[in-house]
Amino acid sequence: MLTSPAPSPDRFVVLRLLWILSLALFAAASATPARATEAKAATGTYGITVLLSSNEDQCYVSGNNSAIREFVKRRVREINDSGALNGRELTVNFRDDFQSADTSIDNVRAALRDKETLAIVGMPGWRRAAEVFKDIGKEIGDSHIPFVSDISVNSIFKDQKNVFTMRASQEEERLPVIGRILKDQRFQRPAFIGVRDEENSNVLGDGLKSLRDTPPLVADHRLIVKDNKIDPAELSAAIADLKSKDVDMVVIALGGEPNAQTLKEATNAGLGVPFFIFGNLENALKNAGLKDFPGDLYQLAWDGLPGLYSERLRQQILRSDTQNWLFPDRKRRMTTGWVTGACKEKEGEQNENVLDPANLRAIARGTQYADMIGMIANLIQNAPAKEGMSALRNRIVDGITSDYATGRGMYQGEYDNWSFRPGTRTASRTPVIVVRPRGAQTVRLAPDQYVRVKSDALRRIQTLYMDVDLVRLYRVDDKEKSFFADFYLSLTNADKFSISNIDFANAFIDPENNGSQLTVTPLHEGGPSDAYPEGSKIYKVSGKFLFRPDFSRFPFDTQLFSIDVQRKSGELPFVIQPPPRELRDQVADTDGWNIADQYVGYDEDFISVLDTRSESKSVVPFYKASYSWIMKREATDYYLQVVIPLAFILIVAYLSIFIPRENFEAIVTIQVTALLAAVALYLSIPKVASDTATVSDRIFLVDYLAVAIMIGLSILRVSQYISYRPRYGKTIDWLHILGIPILVAVLVYYILDQTPVEATSMARFL
Repeated sequence: MLTSPAPSPDRFVVLRLLWILSLALFAAASATPARATEAKAATGTYGITVLLSSNEDQCYVSGNNSAIREFVKRRVREINDSGALNGRELTVNFRDDFQSADTSIDNVRAALRDKETLAIVGMPGWRRAAEVFKDIGKEIGDSHIPFVSDISVNSIFKDQKNVFTMRASQEEERLPVIGRILKDQRFQRPAFIGVRDEENSNVLGDGLKSLRDTPPLVADHRLIVKDNKIDPAELSAAIADLKSKDVDMVVIALGGEPNAQTLKEATNAGLGVPFFIFGNLENALKNAGLKDFPGDLYQLAWDGLPGLYSERLRQQILRSDTQNWLFPDRKRRMTTGWVTGACKEKEGEQNENVLDPANLRAIARGTQYADMIGMIANLIQNAPAKEGMSALRNRIVDGITSDYATGRGMYQGEYDNWSFRPGTRTASRTPVIVVRPRGAQTVRLAPDQYVRVKSDALRRIQTLYMDVDLVRLYRVDDKEKSFFADFYLSLTNADKFSISNIDFANAFIDPENNGSQLTVTPLHEGGPSDAYPEGSKIYKVSGKFLFRPDFSRFPFDTQLFSIDVQRKSGELPFVIQPPPRELRDQVADTDGWNIADQYVGYDEDFISVLDTRSESKSVVPFYKASYSWIMKREATDYYLQVVIPLAFILIVAYLSIFIPRENFEAIVTIQVTALLAAVALYLSIPKVASDTATVSDRIFLVDYLAVAIMIGLSILRVSQYISYRPRYGKTIDWLHILGIPILVAVLVYYILDQTPVEATSMARFL
């Protein structure tokens, strides 16, 4: 009887080792999520409550609120994916009060009672905020939860040391600027019109009376506003009083429709003095049905500067899908008003253009809230993993008042730079002054602006009315990332300036002599002239400049070319106002490129300065403007030199399948030759220095893949295994005849579909 041999000791050893190894791998796999869970338990998930306020009719979701939700969720997702919080994760909880003070109180109280609340962001509308802080202000202060609000009247939260606002202070930003305007422009008889018994209006009116070194108010009218209207008789009497007192400047802070009502009454009464409006002056004119006003109209602005776009924003939009940047007012489908007929359709298109002013305002609101989330995360990213919630909250409050205190530090957000005043805990954002001169049809920056200096005093700076008229753009070097440009530069309101005070920030620096390759020819440097406008300075500039290309879509790419200008001396700061788009020259000679759009962008950077003697840190803002052209590369040469030859190579390789199998050597020779020809063509064409695969690279990869599959199928057709199975041979034939064309079509469609929509974005812009 035969017996199986006993297992050898070596086999037992091998089996034991395999068993031990399996257990070790299983334990390691099990320990990984366990350690992750333990790390998460040691740190935790922390919530940020974002307070919103939608229209009380609830028929539409505000575009502003949609933008806030979208950008905040993006920022939270980016923070969590980056793992920057030492194992912590953020969640966001949106609470909408629908413009109800009681709901707002409930929302804040719910956030305060949630033990996982790390911070609170938002609360627009100072009237509801006043009621919230009146009712639960002590609870807010005692919670020590950092609260970055959106309140425009900082006296509301002056007693709560953990509350900040992303708005500028009335007392420290708006009033000092108005005072300087009254003083520097030598107004002698200013007047004020505000709302009776309203906190915001009282702060402004009483503040104007208390300003030093400014002329006193000769008239102060606080009018009753009911249902967003002023009694016509009361308003008429106030305007008549202003006219009788011969006022030379009127400051109005009535808001919305009452502002429009006041402008219309002043026009009818013939009161043609400058008006300084707290609100949007263009909306006030539109609502009043006025195309013009008999006096200059002034306004303070923080966002949406006239004729200027945020450079950071425009570049982000250029590189992404415009659908992600459209925020129209959308229907709230769950509202019963659409069933009962109480909700009405809005007339006209809603923010269908990315660069529509309303859409840009929505983007600005969304990015501001997202920046606050980023700032909070930045302050706790270096906190120890086991630091408790209370310590993290204190770290945020202390960080805002120290790390990001005005003049000492600044948080660089995605589109704005942020610092806060330690005393009032308000955002330090000195406004710009915009004006619509009498008889003009557009709003522009006023000739004089003001910025804060190290002593916190206001310094007057000049607005340069500047235009760059591009004549020719040529010799674009993709490898060196440079281009040559010829243009005319004109300056107005530039008594103290010449082109020598302007630095072209992106001018190419020659490494041999460390100098820029610029040639400047003065054509007119001010003074009377029969040929040039009075007071203008005009120069012709030729030179070499740098650009930052994105070659992911080469050779069907859209690139941004710009002329960047900034101050050359810190002692001569200035801001730039370009002419309206419709007045700028749209024609230029561009070799190998087509202009899709042009705009003027602005950006603000800052220089961090450390005094090594006192070891004190400070920041100095640095303003820059960019005259930019978005251009689409002409691809005719690429089609003739690459696409068409590749197509013929692919067709020839494809047709080889119809050669009888007996001529296998001829089939494979044709296909291999086609593959080698494609490789040789790739090596012979010019390339760009890109860190990622370009569209051109992908096109060649598709060709390589298709020809390689053809070679593989040809080999399979003549293999012995297939020869004895005719059914498989027919399948291979159909794969070659139909499968290859379908595969190529799908891959080409995929490549084109991956376009970051520069071309479609430009179509929307235009």
